[in-house]
Amino acid sequence: ICAEVEGFKNYKNANIAGVVLNSVSEKYYKLLKYAIEQNCKVKVLGYLPKEEKISLSSRHLGLVQSMEIINLQEKLNICGKLIEEYVDIDGIIDKMQEFRGEAKTNEDNNNEEKSLRIGVALDKAFSFYYKDNLEFLESLGEVIYFSPINDKTLPENLDFLYIGGGY
Repeated sequence: ICAEVEGFKNYKNANIAGVVLNSVSEKYYKLLKYAIEQNCKVKVLGYLPKEEKISLSSRHLGLVQSMEIINLQEKLNICGKLIEEYVDIDGIIDKMQEFRGEAKTNEDNNNEEKSLRIGVALDKAFSFYYKDNLEFLESLGEVIYFSPINDKTLPENLDFLYIGGGY
């Protein structure tokens, strides 16, 4: 995993502020946390333990869509509880503040200039997004939608690129 973290860090000078590990046991988490923090100098901000109750079925082309999951709300509630228990939410918020630096954060004043330019891939190949995630990105800055299928280049001067799932 250290090679993967280093690869992400070194790819086009990406600003990797921290990582959250997914679907690992507590003992494996402790081992990975030590290895990543010692070798990669990246903060590990928690983990999500393996939990069969939140597993999603998959098919040939990927995961099933949210509308096809019978007990979706139950799974989301379990995920929320796991995140509260095992992930350092305050640490993530602190890392976001460090990244945003002097960015304006007054949500009550919509006339204030938004500081981040966020590219979101959206077309028939990349179409699975949670509305809450998109609304959150819009609260952080200007969201620019583009089509990986039709557009030859990315939008200019992006601070953040968000690529969702799809077929």
